[in-house]
Amino acid sequence: MELRAAREASGKTQAQVAKEARVAERLYQDYEYDKCEPGVRAANRIAKAVNRTTEELWGFGAATPKPENSEKIIRQIVREESGRTVEDMQEQ
Repeated sequence: MELRAAREASGKTQAQVAKEARVAERLYQDYEYDKCEPGVRAANRIAKAVNRTTEELWGFGAATPKPENSEKIIRQIVREESGRTVEDMQEQ
């Protein structure tokens, strides 16, 4: 979810969220306009101010591919990059 949408859904202004999160309003605007990302502590305070989680807002802590999917991902990358399958490459 985008930060702006989350803030608007919370019914708060940029100034209100910035104040609750204890960040400068201009800095908060930079976060909202995707010019930079907050540190972990600021992200947690902002998320709390708009009743969301940091994962919902920025994807912090987003899941990485599971090991059982790694082989499938590698095969897909090889195929896309070389036009050949992993098996074709192993035969050489």
